[in-house]
Amino acid sequence: MIHSMHVTRLLFLWGAALLLTSSSLLASDLKPDEQIIYFPTSASRDEAGTWRVPVHGWIFEAEHDSLWRQGTVTMLKQSLGLSPGGALSQHLQERGWPFLVDNERGKTISIRIQGNALLLPPSGANGHPHHEVILETDFQAEEIDKRWLHFDTVMPEGDSRQFRGAVQLLDRRGLSVVSDIDDTIKLSNVLDKEELLANTFLRDFQATPGMGERYRQWEAEGAAFHYVTGSPWQLYPALSEFLVTGSFPRGSFAMRNFRLKDASFIDFLSSAEEFKVATLSVLLQRFPERRFILVGDSGEKDPEVYGTVAR
Repeated sequence: MIHSMHVTRLLFLWGAALLLTSSSLLASDLKPDEQIIYFPTSASRDEAGTWRVPVHGWIFEAEHDSLWRQGTVTMLKQSLGLSPGGALSQHLQERGWPFLVDNERGKTISIRIQGNALLLPPSGANGHPHHEVILETDFQAEEIDKRWLHFDTVMPEGDSRQFRGAVQLLDRRGLSVVSDIDDTIKLSNVLDKEELLANTFLRDFQATPGMGERYRQWEAEGAAFHYVTGSPWQLYPALSEFLVTGSFPRGSFAMRNFRLKDASFIDFLSSAEEFKVATLSVLLQRFPERRFILVGDSGEKDPEVYGTVAR
């Protein structure tokens, strides 16, 4: 239940935060060839009713047909062990393009939330603005959709594109399901390198039998969901679509930063334990009064990770 409060206030935890009224909206620093994706997050609430709302986005330019992109395609194919002369499959094109974009550093984005516009701090080197908003408000029923609050990007004049984000509103008490993705709800075969790469980039995603039904049952009983995976953020578009087609519940996402030049993709996927322990520890600290069900598989050492977090 979302309780009523009399005061509406938005603050940004970033030095001298800038709060704009609807009469003086500041447009985002977003060019026509640049885009932004917002990743779903979960907002927590303290005893006074104040919401802490994480906002996490990714600003990039597709860089179609550039020499850099062509070179990166070659690197990607080498990382996947594909023949340099082979044709890219449709799945590889769809799932590979986020690895080939030009991340936009130093971009400032303005979002409209609860009738106000808030200027975010500049994006980092990876193009990700990732900040926390303090929000005290009386949420109206028409502003939320099954416990989800949406916000929009304030676009430059003449730019009619829409980029929308969503945050999951969680009460201090309740049940949360933390779920891995690969070999937990999606068949990936992490222990077989060739099969893992094929299942990630070249084939239709296949849901693990029975998991969608189980998760929907938990959702019907009031559970919220948090997807924590060792996969890189570049796979978020494909994985979020998989949740929809597989009829899995909506949830927040926690994924890892990755650059092709830093490591091979397969080595990256096989070393997620430290990331998961750190991510889950923060999640438990943010929601100390909620109960958690941790769901994973043995291929990525989830039992060991979950045991460490539980202890």
